[in-house]
Amino acid sequence: MAITTKATSNFSFRKLVNAFDEVFDDFVENDFAEDAIKSAKEIIKGGHTRPLLPSTIERRKRRGTGGTTPLFETGSLHNSLKKVKGGIEMAHYGLHHQRGFMVGKTKVPPRRFISGEGLMSVQSMKKLISKINRTWRTPQK
Repeated sequence: MAITTKATSNFSFRKLVNAFDEVFDDFVENDFAEDAIKSAKEIIKGGHTRPLLPSTIERRKRRGTGGTTPLFETGSLHNSLKKVKGGIEMAHYGLHHQRGFMVGKTKVPPRRFISGEGLMSVQSMKKLISKINRTWRTPQK
């Protein structure tokens, strides 16, 4: 007597691979971008980067802007962070602060306000997993 077995699956890796770019791009352009902006604004507003040098604080006082919070002299960088198709948009000088830059012969080290650490919320992760699960499921016969 021969035993026969039949296996079926309710998912398709091929279906997931074919749709992966679309699913992931949508996630990055929406949920991930929102989380990144929220995190960056908290870092900027809270001054959670390397402190300002005394010379920078003095220069701010002379200009009349004052304040000792790095990256938040006028609030322009903070307020410029926006979600756009393809990712995040910000004031042109934001990338200089993120990467570091030169002033004459002096190197200004980066103040990383956009980081990967703790960037994705649990809610966004659940949304991504749900999208992946919906994408690779196949109808049952």
